[in-house]
Amino acid sequence: MTFRDGLIAGRSHIAFLVGLLLSTALIVRIEQWERDPTHLYAEIPYSSQIPERQPAPLTAEDKAAAAIAWTYLTAHTRAATGLVDPAAGNRAATLWNVGSQILGTLAAERLDLVTATDAEARIDRVLAALSRVPLFDGALPSRFLDTETLQPVTHDGRPTEREDLGWSAVDLGRLLNALDLWGRAHPRQAPAIAHLLAGWRLDAAVADRALRASIMNGSGKPEFHQEGRLGYGQYAAKGFQLFGFDLAQATDLRPTLGWVEVDGVEVPVDRRAMGAGTRTHTLSEPWMFDGLEYGFDRTSRELAWRTFLAQERRFEHSGQLTGAGEGPLDRAPWFAQATVQANGKPWRTLDDADREAAALRTVATKAAFGWDALFATDYAARLRAALTDRADATQGWYAGFYEVDGTTNKVLTLETNALVLEAMAARRDGPLRPAVLFGRRAETS
Repeated sequence: MTFRDGLIAGRSHIAFLVGLLLSTALIVRIEQWERDPTHLYAEIPYSSQIPERQPAPLTAEDKAAAAIAWTYLTAHTRAATGLVDPAAGNRAATLWNVGSQILGTLAAERLDLVTATDAEARIDRVLAALSRVPLFDGALPSRFLDTETLQPVTHDGRPTEREDLGWSAVDLGRLLNALDLWGRAHPRQAPAIAHLLAGWRLDAAVADRALRASIMNGSGKPEFHQEGRLGYGQYAAKGFQLFGFDLAQATDLRPTLGWVEVDGVEVPVDRRAMGAGTRTHTLSEPWMFDGLEYGFDRTSRELAWRTFLAQERRFEHSGQLTGAGEGPLDRAPWFAQATVQANGKPWRTLDDADREAAALRTVATKAAFGWDALFATDYAARLRAALTDRADATQGWYAGFYEVDGTTNKVLTLETNALVLEAMAARRDGPLRPAVLFGRRAETS
C-alpha cells in the first residue's frame, strides 16, 4: 500500500490529512538550511563558521553503539502493551517517552537492527495501547501512564487521584512528530494513526497560538497555563504544526530569547520572567533533538552551537569534561538537571525541586552522542570517547558518569538509548525527517 492509499483509507479523519499536507510546507521550510531570518531575530550574533557534521558511512564502533542502544528497547518492552519502560524497572511513562520509543524504532529500522515487518508489528501494538489510554476530561492522555496497565499514575508510578492529573503539551508535541514521521515511513499504518488522533482533542493543548498544559488546582479543578520554555517550546510546537496548528506565538523568539555569558560564550536563555513553577534552564536536549530529527535552520543551528560551545569552553578552562543534560540518577535525589545555566548562573546542577545538587553533576551519554553526531569537533569526539565503556551490552547504554569521581551513573533509560539510535542514524543519513522524506542513505551495508 502506498502512503496515498493509506491516507485514502483514513479519509474520514480530515484534520489529520490536512495536517499531513500542511507538514509538507513545513518540511520545505526546514530544508532551506540557509534561509536568513535576521528580519525577525536581528539580535542573534551569527557565527561565521560552524563545523556541522556531514553524513558519512558508519564505523564498526558506530554500528556497535547502535546495536547496544537497541537492546534497551527490546529488553524493556512490556508484553501486555508493547510500550517500553522509560527506565529499567520504572513503568511511569510520558507521551514524550512514547515518542522516543517510536523515533528510536524508526532509527533502528533504518540502521537494519530490526526488519520493517517487525518494526511495524511493534508500533501496531503501541498504537493499540495508546487507543486504550484514559483521557483526562475526555481530551488528552494524562502526564504519566503505567506501561503495563495504561492507567494514569504519578511520576514515581503510584496510582493517582484526580488532583494529580493533567496533560503536557510539550510531551504531546514530541509524540506528534513521531507519529507523523512514522506514518510517512509506514503508510500502511497512517489510517491507524489518523484514527487514534481523531479521538484526542489536540486543540485543547493550544491557546492563543501557544502551547497549553493542564494541571489540577487545590480545589480539584483543572487550570491551564502556557508551557514550553526556550528550546523545548519551539521543538514541541513543530510537532503541532505538522498537523496544521498555528503556533506563531510559541515559535516567535523575539519575546523569549536572551543571552547569558557562560565561559566566554553568549548562550541562549529564556528571558521571560519566572512564574510559579517555571524554570529558565539552558540544556542540551531540545537543541539536539531539533538537529537530529528536523535538521537545523540557521537560527536553531546557532543556538545549538552556542549551547555546545560553552560546554567545550568549560573543558578548555577547567579540564572537566562537560556534557550537560537532564535525567535520572542511580542515587538520591534520583533526578537532576546538569545545566549550562539556570536562572542566570552557569553550570548549576539542580534536582527536580530546584535544589542545588552540585555533587551529583553528571556527564550525560545523551549529550556525548548527540553533540558528536551534530558537530565535527575534537571536543565532541573526545566527549563521546569518554562514554565508550559505559554500557551493558545486553541492556543498553548507561545514563552517564559523575563529574566528581568518574563513577558510572548506572541508570538505563529509554531517552538515552533512543537518542543514541537517532544519533547513529543522523551520522549516516543526516537528520531523521529529511532522510525519511527524501530517501537519504549514505550507505546500504
